[in-house]
Order: sequence, then structure tokens, then C-alpha cells
Amino acid sequence: MTVLVGIPSADVARAWPVLEPFVIEALEHAGDRYGPDDVLASLTAGKRQMWVPMDGAEVLGIVITEIIEYPRLKAATVFALAGKRFSEWFCHLEVIEEWARSHGCAVVEMSGRRGWARRLAWRECWVGMEKVL
Repeated sequence: MTVLVGIPSADVARAWPVLEPFVIEALEHAGDRYGPDDVLASLTAGKRQMWVPMDGAEVLGIVITEIIEYPRLKAATVFALAGKRFSEWFCHLEVIEEWARSHGCAVVEMSGRRGWARRLAWRECWVGMEKVL
């Protein structure tokens, strides 16, 4: 049976050896904007939150969130997501939704590869583009 567990910022460094490979996987598509050390620093400082899907003692992936306060609404942004056996734990993302509501967020949002919109059954509302200089 799978569960989604929030990892307190004070405990992230201790769990990092197990979590870092998933973070590295998620960052493969981040266009060199962040490295694992940048992510660890933001998590231990409490700027982002680490969520870990578990099956017993087995770590299945990571979800990293961040609260963004736009001028007109507050959003919980999924900053990074990676893992395996997604179909077994995506149903637990409601834990993040409830956490977001409890922090006054109006939406949960994510930018990423187009396939995530289908996998998550979320509405695709924009496309990200870049030009490398």
C-alpha cells in the first residue's frame, strides 16, 4: 500500500542520499537552471517542500512543491516530480491538494513536459518555450 509522506525541512538532509537520485532525474529536463545542491538548499531552508511516495520502506519518487504568491492568487507549484510506479501513488496527490488549501492556495500548478498533463489528468493551460542563446 502506498502513501505520500511530507518530509520536514529539518529531516531532508538526512534522507538526501535516497532522494537525490530522484531529484537528479527530475532536473534532467530543467535546462541547467538548478542543480541538486540548489534544490537541497531550498528544501532545508524551508522555501520548498519535499513529498515522498512510499510503499512500505521503499521510496517510489519525489514531489517538490513551492508556494508562490502571485498578485491575485496564491498557488502551490509542483517544482519537481520524478519516480516510478506512478499509477500506484498519483492518487495520493490529494494530500498535496489538501496541504495547499490549508495554506490558502487557490490552485496547484506545474510546468513540465506535455505528457504530465495527460498523466495527472490536469488541464493544460500554457506551453513553455525557450531559445538557447
